[in-house]
Amino acid sequence: MSSTKAAQEYAVNTLDEIDYLLDYLDSNNRVQGNKESLRSLFPAVYLNPDSHRGEEELLGAPEMVNDFWPFDHSVVFAPRGGQVNAWRIRSIPRKEAAGKVSIPAPRIIRLDYAAAVRGTTSVAPSFFGIFPNNGIREISLRPLGQLNMVAGVMASSVSSYYDWHVVVGRRNSPFQVRLPATPTSAREFLSLRDVPDGYQRRAAIKHWVSKHERRKGEPEEYDVRAHLRGREEFTWGDYEGWVEPSKHDMQKSEALRG
Repeated sequence: MSSTKAAQEYAVNTLDEIDYLLDYLDSNNRVQGNKESLRSLFPAVYLNPDSHRGEEELLGAPEMVNDFWPFDHSVVFAPRGGQVNAWRIRSIPRKEAAGKVSIPAPRIIRLDYAAAVRGTTSVAPSFFGIFPNNGIREISLRPLGQLNMVAGVMASSVSSYYDWHVVVGRRNSPFQVRLPATPTSAREFLSLRDVPDGYQRRAAIKHWVSKHERRKGEPEEYDVRAHLRGREEFTWGDYEGWVEPSKHDMQKSEALRG
């Protein structure tokens, strides 16, 4: 099977998997008490149940926090037929944590955890401090024991700095999920997307163009710097979304342009 054919099959299977999640989110969004708590956690990186790493593998992440400060990152884990769990981790100013922490810390992280059970969703915040000598500690007034998940979401946040993402959701829905990708896998993943009205072919999706020479006219030639090019938005049946280059590549593109 070719890599493109495999990517197409993976895309169809992945959309089928996240249908369960999107069904749940859309139905729960109609419950008044769930609206703001759910929306605040999305778009979130979708963790494939088949490739989900255990929390114990992600505990090295706090050592890297200073390199990626400030940050705001969400993940969602939703095995078909199982409980939907979502986490959002973000750096916050110390004044935002006033009255909510047991001890002050030089840097503070807030973790919002949502567990969807029997059609209702509750979001509980926890607070963690980054200390120069003893790393990361929970400093919530009422600790919830979420330290492992802070490390896990941090690890996902670090990966997302370098990952591209295909962001996808249903039309007219406030929820989208981010699917980690590379420039090549994003293009292959979306190879079956809709052809825009009035066109006979799909426009090239966002991608890197390598440095090359261009002939302007005889005998003049000039160099074209490497750059990002192509469409970001797409539609695919009932789905719509966009391709999101990595923050690393966006910064690289800006530097090359400057």
